[in-house]
Parts: sequence; structure tokens; C-alpha cells
Amino acid sequence: MPLESRSTDRNLPQWVLRATVDREYELSIDRVRVIALDAGLALAHATTAEPFVSLREMLVDHIDNGHLRGLDWFDGDRAMVASNPRSLHGRASSIIALGIPFFSGVPEKPADTPRGRIARYAWGADYHRVFRKRMEVMVAGIEAVVGRPVESRLLSDTARIVDRAVAARSGLGWYGKHTCVIVPGHGSWVMLGEILLDVDIEATSSIDKNCGR
Repeated sequence: MPLESRSTDRNLPQWVLRATVDREYELSIDRVRVIALDAGLALAHATTAEPFVSLREMLVDHIDNGHLRGLDWFDGDRAMVASNPRSLHGRASSIIALGIPFFSGVPEKPADTPRGRIARYAWGADYHRVFRKRMEVMVAGIEAVVGRPVESRLLSDTARIVDRAVAARSGLGWYGKHTCVIVPGHGSWVMLGEILLDVDIEATSSIDKNCGR
């Protein structure tokens, strides 16, 4: 698989360029979060690239019971791929779960009519492009720290992976009854993305919380 990112010093902060780490140890989540902040990514957690077994079982159950009727493209094979990160990156060791909060306050109603409603996440630039540019900077920062090119996949609702499952297992947030991920301090007003890479990163813990009965 070709490398998606090569280090350049064009966008890296000076502390990253000067950083050195002992390659025998995993990259700490604190270091990852500093790199993420410098890249414009406010929220960063991490988990392993192991398959999401319970997710696969749930998806297959939904398909068998007709809950995904009409989505003919989402079949059992798709469920197997979506629940196994290594189907996207065969040598992935870790997944960095990332979030960009997008709540912008309660807007005033415009005086002119007629008017429509547009979801807040679509008010600005295409978030897929925003995410990718920032993740490219982040990967370059990680490469500078580990001292080698890393093999990565940059995902922002653009691949066969369940973003919410990654966010929940990493502790970025937890599943609410509305099926969205609730992120402490931000609610569900967060765009999700992931970086799969062949670097061992200190995993964060999931959040033991739910919406109750």
C-alpha cells in the first residue's frame, strides 16, 4: 500500500521539528493531542485497530431483521469490512479518533422570506476537505516525532468504517439514544474523523455512560 503522507517541515511547529522520542515505546496520547491541537484538531483520542466484533454482530442482526431494507449496498460483506479497520489498512496498529466541534450558537432568524434551514455542519467550508488538510498536517507531525514515514489512511466519512464506533471505543464520546455520539463539553455538535496508522499509540479508555432508561 502506498504511503499517503510524507513529512515536510512546511507546516510543522518548531517544537515538533526539534522533538525526539525513544522509538521502543508507544507514542503517548498527550504528545498526540499536542500535535492534533497544532494541526487545528481540538479533540483527539486513540484506540487499537482491532476489529469491532460487537459492531459486526449488531450490523448483521440489523440486516437480517430488515432494519436496513432499501440500502441494498449494505450487505453482510459490507458489514464485515466496516467492522474491521484492517480491511482499509492491513498494517494498521492504532486509530486516532478526532473531532472538530461545530456548534456556532443560536442564529437570529433572517428578516427576509422565504427561507430554509441548512445543517450547521454545512455552514462553512466542506468539512471533508478541512479534516483532510488538518489530518495531513497531523500525520506530518507524527512522522517528525517518530523519525520515519508512516503508512496512514485519513478518514472523514469517506471510507467503510463506522466513525461513531471508533469514537465510542476510544472514549471521544458515547452513544446517545439518538444514535449520535455525545462528546463531553460539546454534545453531538462534533464532526468525526479518524487516522489509521502503523504506529503504536497509547490507547484511551471508553466512557462508561449512557442515557439511562
